[in-house]
Amino acid sequence: MEPKDPSRESSPDDSLQPNSSADEFFSKMNRDFRRPKPSEEAVAAALQAIQALTGDAALEASTENEAESSSPGPGVASKCSKCGGVNSGSNRFCGFCGATIERPASSEKIAATSAEQHVHHHHYHHHYFPGNPGLDLASPQISSDPSGPSVFAAGEGANDAETDSALRKLVEEWTIACNAKRADDLAALYSRDALLIRPGAPLMRGRASVKQLLQSELDSGLGDVQLDCTEIGVISDIGCVAGVSRMLAPVAPANRHERIGKFFLVVRREGGEWKILADIWCLDAVRETGPAPKLRK
Repeated sequence: MEPKDPSRESSPDDSLQPNSSADEFFSKMNRDFRRPKPSEEAVAAALQAIQALTGDAALEASTENEAESSSPGPGVASKCSKCGGVNSGSNRFCGFCGATIERPASSEKIAATSAEQHVHHHHYHHHYFPGNPGLDLASPQISSDPSGPSVFAAGEGANDAETDSALRKLVEEWTIACNAKRADDLAALYSRDALLIRPGAPLMRGRASVKQLLQSELDSGLGDVQLDCTEIGVISDIGCVAGVSRMLAPVAPANRHERIGKFFLVVRREGGEWKILADIWCLDAVRETGPAPKLRK
């Protein structure tokens, strides 16, 4: 049996002693954490505030929807048949008395006939280009008659016969200078910053580069060129000329074949004269004909 340690024996000083300060602190803390029960007046005031907020929201919805439609709908405020309170259109129960809100059957929406009710703004910009009244734009066939009417003529000079004649004369001068192999006269018809686009050739910019490419084409045997204007369009100082081209193009030394294609010119009025701003050619594909079939004996 182990001997008792006299230092571990409890003494009257080790027991808990009453502390009035601690008891008072915990007593106050418990009272602070406990919410008092609301009185009937406080409950009535809170309910009245909720009803006032619900009524204001319903009145605002009614004012906004009254101008849009006279027929009741899901977004229109409705009045309670029991207490007369105005509720939001999305409420199924009255916010004042809790009764079920009866909704009348929705009537058919009446189509608006007044111009003031038309709220859709259509931004369609119609650009009319006067031309041949009897022209069928859906038809892919284009007349190659040089004397025919312009197809996409537009602007102030749409019906200006003088402008139309000047552009046709420009094309005629180009044809004459080309067939006469006068490269200087050809280059004079182009603007200073003109563009020249030919099949299989690099893009040429500037009058000097244009003259260089035209000279090489003439030296290679290009000739007997015929340009038939089919469309002419003019807007202010800018015009477009398009048509069918026919020529004898070299395919081998001392060997030329007839080629058919299309041309498109962008012209600009400079100092009272029309100059070529862009010259674009495209040639139709050559149909290769195979050798004649051998006859069987």
